[in-house]
Amino acid sequence: MKNIATFLLSISLLLLSLPAFSGPPADAGVKRTEVIGEDDWAITNPISLGTITCPGGELAFDAVGMPYCADSNTGRLHYRDAVFWGCVTARNAVTNEIDPRMTGIAYYEI
Repeated sequence: MKNIATFLLSISLLLLSLPAFSGPPADAGVKRTEVIGEDDWAITNPISLGTITCPGGELAFDAVGMPYCADSNTGRLHYRDAVFWGCVTARNAVTNEIDPRMTGIAYYEI
């Protein structure tokens, strides 16, 4: 019985010590940067409007053709199967400088 307990203890200690012998995580050298993205005008460039509903109000369109909720408490539009594109500007959250890696054209599918 003592041999079985010693064997099980040895195996468990070996299994618990394996992570200590492994190397650093694959992304240990990667410096993470918080980025804030701003969408400049995606809603004005619909590719496909899909289905638009206005819960609690009446769906209306302005002079340009953009939808809005008339007579609604919230003014929220609900989109289904809609596709938009726009220009996104990403900024570094600390320095507020434009981050070119995340800046460009965005494609939104709702």
